[in-house]
Amino acid sequence: MLRTAFQASIVLFASIPVLAGGVRIVEPTGTANFATVQAAIDAASDGAVILVGPGTYPGFQVSNKSLVVAAAMPGTVMIAGVVTISGLTGSKSVLLSELAVQSQLAVLNCSGHVRVQGSDFSYPPAGGGYCSAPPSPGSPAARIVNSTKVAFVACQLTGGDGDDFLTFDDCSCFDPGTGGSGLDATNSSVALYDCVVAGGIGGASECLPARGGIGVAAGGGSIVASNTQFIGGAGGDRLSPWQPGMSGGIGGDAEYLVLGGTFHEIGCSFTGGAGGSGWPQGAPGNPFFGSPPISLGGAARVATLAPYVGGDASTWSVAFAGVPGDKVYSLGSLSPGFQISPPFHGAWLVLRSALLPIVALGQVNPQGALNGAVGTGDLPAGSLVGVVWGQVAARALVGPYLATPATFVLLDRQSGPDCNANGVCDFVEVIEGTAPDANGNLIPDGCPGG
Repeated sequence: MLRTAFQASIVLFASIPVLAGGVRIVEPTGTANFATVQAAIDAASDGAVILVGPGTYPGFQVSNKSLVVAAAMPGTVMIAGVVTISGLTGSKSVLLSELAVQSQLAVLNCSGHVRVQGSDFSYPPAGGGYCSAPPSPGSPAARIVNSTKVAFVACQLTGGDGDDFLTFDDCSCFDPGTGGSGLDATNSSVALYDCVVAGGIGGASECLPARGGIGVAAGGGSIVASNTQFIGGAGGDRLSPWQPGMSGGIGGDAEYLVLGGTFHEIGCSFTGGAGGSGWPQGAPGNPFFGSPPISLGGAARVATLAPYVGGDASTWSVAFAGVPGDKVYSLGSLSPGFQISPPFHGAWLVLRSALLPIVALGQVNPQGALNGAVGTGDLPAGSLVGVVWGQVAARALVGPYLATPATFVLLDRQSGPDCNANGVCDFVEVIEGTAPDANGNLIPDGCPGG
């Protein structure tokens, strides 16, 4: 069965087109490349792929331009600043892949597609406030406003901690800051697969510790979540042990849904934040505040797919967890899709009206697992790069299930720089670990400039 799937996939991905925008490389030295993500974005044409080498970079913004911004290797890229995506029209798409962001993601007024996979958004520890410097509340890890096609896959969103109020014996100035929400969505449609969404910790105080942050706060839009944990932030601690009877801060709620929004979930957990320490301890937060989510029923189907970035003529591994007897399929399209579909227990994140040939991966074993591989095919010579929007789906006895999506960036092995003239693109050799690159500039060490 796996051999058949591999052969079918060669046909499936043989027609991936050349991306008009080409490839831009970001690495700290900027040698013959770009030293910041923003510089690469500014220089990139619509539809470009920006590969980011290991290092720490400032925040960046994308405005109505189709782009892929992806770490060349997982776990190597830190963004120290806000990432903003704004004004995408319906035909545009932005993919962020495997970035660790020490700040916020802001998606503002986008009718186009925004996809974030394998990425973390969180804040450094909060500071303290005084009468001369008011405490600040924690900020949301992800703030989505008036945006209709946003999806998070295998991400962690942790709201910022509220500032403590550190002036002892004086409660007349300010209260400490409340924790920030993990995800704050207003008039937006959002899909979450295999994520952790947590509120920040409330600020501590001698007087009135702050409440923990909300896991997900949403209003006026639609959310669907599969296999995702929603966790309220812990309440702030009481700093006055000599005042018995003064409680710690209240924990944050896991979910807060208002203003007529809809929320569908499958296989998710909702846990209110713990109360802050005090005398007594603060009350825990609620799993839900406002309207609870609508359960889609059954068990979430979960797939782990890798690698997100790699060479063509290779394979993606698929590790699927489901229910014994599930028949599992790999779906793909050359453009992203977004359609929340309760009958399919999730959201279509491939373009349903233009699917590539479907690949059968096999049947889930009695232990509820299936491990397989999908071949990427060989990109046309000279194509440099291609992108496939993929998703795993299962057909069960009780109906279809849309499982984990993933977007794959394929680099043509036979195109691009080849300093050692071995017939393989330098970027592919470094990314796949077949050529050493000690300084992380995506040039093999044995090559000029490496």
